[in-house]
Amino acid sequence: MNVWKRKSMRLFSMLLTFCMLLGLLTLGVSAQPAEANATVTDAILYVINSDGELEYNVVYSAPVTQETKVSGQGINSLDALKDALGTPDDLGDAITANLTLENGTVTKVEVTKITPRPVVGISWKKDEIGDDYKGFAEAFERNGAIAVYLTQVKTEQEAAKVLSELDGIFFTGGEDWNPDLYDQAQSPHGSSGWNDARDTSDLYLMKQAVAMDVPLLAVCRGAQGFNVAMGGSLIQDVPYYLGQKVLNGEISPARVTGVLSGPSEADMAKLQAACEKYGLEEIPEILANPVKDTGYTMYDAEGNLLGKSYDADTETYADFDAGCEEGHLRVQIDGLIHSGGTGYHKLDNSNEGIGISKDSKWLYDIIGTDSIDLIATAHHQAIDPENLGEGITVVAQSSDGIIEAIEYQDATFALALQWHPERDALEDTRGVDVDQDLCNAPLKALVDYAALHDAKQEVQLPFTDVSDSAWYYEAVSYAYQNNLFNGTSATTFGPDVTMNRAMLVTVLYSMEGNPAVSGELTFKDVSKDAWYYNAVLWATQKGIISGYSADQFGSNDTLTREQMALILNGYAKNKGYDVSAKGDVSGFTDVKSISDWALSSVEWAVGETLLSGKDGGKLAPTSGATRAEVAQILMRFCENVAK
Repeated sequence: MNVWKRKSMRLFSMLLTFCMLLGLLTLGVSAQPAEANATVTDAILYVINSDGELEYNVVYSAPVTQETKVSGQGINSLDALKDALGTPDDLGDAITANLTLENGTVTKVEVTKITPRPVVGISWKKDEIGDDYKGFAEAFERNGAIAVYLTQVKTEQEAAKVLSELDGIFFTGGEDWNPDLYDQAQSPHGSSGWNDARDTSDLYLMKQAVAMDVPLLAVCRGAQGFNVAMGGSLIQDVPYYLGQKVLNGEISPARVTGVLSGPSEADMAKLQAACEKYGLEEIPEILANPVKDTGYTMYDAEGNLLGKSYDADTETYADFDAGCEEGHLRVQIDGLIHSGGTGYHKLDNSNEGIGISKDSKWLYDIIGTDSIDLIATAHHQAIDPENLGEGITVVAQSSDGIIEAIEYQDATFALALQWHPERDALEDTRGVDVDQDLCNAPLKALVDYAALHDAKQEVQLPFTDVSDSAWYYEAVSYAYQNNLFNGTSATTFGPDVTMNRAMLVTVLYSMEGNPAVSGELTFKDVSKDAWYYNAVLWATQKGIISGYSADQFGSNDTLTREQMALILNGYAKNKGYDVSAKGDVSGFTDVKSISDWALSSVEWAVGETLLSGKDGGKLAPTSGATRAEVAQILMRFCENVAK
């Protein structure tokens, strides 16, 4: 069923109207940059366009023809695939497939997964949608979601109602935040032009998203606001903040690469002291000649607008000016320009920077490295490192000390980036060659976690023997929703029933989409008409599992926990997943009962938190694995290993 039709009734019932983005701004889709003959695995399909091209992975496309072979998940023709994908204005379910390209043309599409599109809400600065933000929705939809713009809310209750209809939420950039929200008055060159209605709406939505565990991604202004929502405060003007760091001797004057205003005469003595601290013989030339401070829009201590402190036409300062005539020192450090310039700067771990922390819960895995050559930047405010919100963890920081990303790690997914990955998600927007795959990675992460939230919210288990208070309820729901394996009957799951070897192999075979197999087995205990014959043939040919001997597989033998670790490790290796994890098993009281042939696999499974101890500190490696345990372990495998 079409996702929008499936969800239209529940969206229609929202307290606040969602504005569906129809007629999205169509941007050019790049040609496939890979070799003309290539295989693209786990491609996220979008649509087959009017030029006969299959658009996939957000920005790529390649021609399809009537000779293109299509199979998997009940889709067996190109026309059926086109119908299932839908159009940009009427998208079908999210479809993932493996693509084979020959001479630049898609010759084979193997559909591996069809899932409902999660609904991602976009918090926008006003009710009328502007052209400058329309591409955001398309980027999320090309990543597998349905995108909707949100009207502003005024109360906690309205925010809760909106979020109850969403699977994920995206907070965009925009205006400064009112400093009164974190109990401050305006600082020099600080907050101005704030939007109280938007501030109120975003803060309610952020707080309720955390309370309701709705996955969220926030960028720029959104990242700053997330820290405020959690009780933190902001740097109101980055150049002024860095200028104070230089004057206080916390940053060497030698690292100043740009001066926006100042220094004043009073600052010179402080600069001289800072130079002496860092062994500089004299004040650097860039700081020796003051730059005129052309003022800013000022507010009084109560937040009332005073006006511009400097009149460019008359070249005079206002009576209420406080320090601009003398000159506030506002600087740039290490060549990093957070607002203006090319609109991009490097993120790495030099000087005060940490780059991207490998200890992050999500960001390092999303980006795949600890540095980025080009992050899209356009901000003069930032998160205050001296006043982080409750539960906030800094996971990225530039060389000048400005925080670039935070996480609220108690959530299913709550990531806030100071930069704008969405800006270049569909194409380069500033004449700079940007990596679109890297831009889309955080957006795709939100869509993935939103899909998980959607599955958790919508699944209704038919099993009478699975209580919603059982420790394995979430795992059984995950297995049921993702069709990993069925119940023992239409109304029972059999959580305490042990699985056998053939059952687990069949689950993995199903996860692969039941691919075609050829050849024959030598096992005498696996008949050709057995329901698990193809699964065992596939698994043995892939090297995922072997029999006890050339003649015996042991299909109906109880699956032990150490056997399960061995099989999953073999499956992970076959898929090319990272299997370097190694957990410490020495603390388990029955460590000596782990078979030698299974030890390394068990250590890996413990390291990936697939296996954990049971009663009495035992690992129970030779005990039979129950269906509930297998569901739990497979859920962890899919979430922790199959990234």
